[in-house]
Amino acid sequence: MGWKLVFYVISGILVVTACIWIFLGANSPGDHRLMTKKEKEYIESGLNVASGKALKTPWKQIFTTKGFWALLVTQIGGIIGFTLFFVDMPTYLEKGLQISLKNSALLSVLPYVGMLVGSVVSTNFSEKLFIKGYLSLIVCRKLCTSIGFIGMALGLIMLSFIGPEYRTIAIIALTVAITTSGFWNAGFIMNYLDLSPNYGGLMFSFISCISNIGSVLTPILTSVILRNDPVRILIL
Repeated sequence: MGWKLVFYVISGILVVTACIWIFLGANSPGDHRLMTKKEKEYIESGLNVASGKALKTPWKQIFTTKGFWALLVTQIGGIIGFTLFFVDMPTYLEKGLQISLKNSALLSVLPYVGMLVGSVVSTNFSEKLFIKGYLSLIVCRKLCTSIGFIGMALGLIMLSFIGPEYRTIAIIALTVAITTSGFWNAGFIMNYLDLSPNYGGLMFSFISCISNIGSVLTPILTSVILRNDPVRILIL
């Protein structure tokens, strides 16, 4: 089946995921079929959300909140960085590090496995720092967000100066850069709920829609830069 198999496999995974979501998902903890009463009470006691009635969306308050615009700028930056890795990593492995694409499948996956690990570690790490009173909630969010962006920036800078003779170091830098981006999940991604538990989903959807302009422009800008300059200019 060749290259077509990739699309069939991914589509199959998405269908299975959708089926699981339909079966396990619910409008609220109280409506969930598989949760115990104790679990429902525990979760609902920690939620500061309205229930039982529809609320009017406070668009004016949302658009005049500094935190909303801070999240927009932050997510645009994150999307651009992530898209650069996601779209151009195979090209970098082949042309920058001179690794055959046939042999780079596992190397391409490794950074994203690291991102999963970074996400799990950061959420647990941040939660413990907050619960034990070492750091305030806002400091925890800023710390995880900073680790994510600084780690990715340092990884990109390292990659721009590493040639094919140092492939191992390049792969490590690449993995570390993507791994640290997993810290975003305990950073600015959580700020949506911090700003408004009731409208966090709405703000996330709106900002994600706008920030994806960055994911559209990044490959275009990449192709323009790579016409005349090496990979180093692009990464920097």
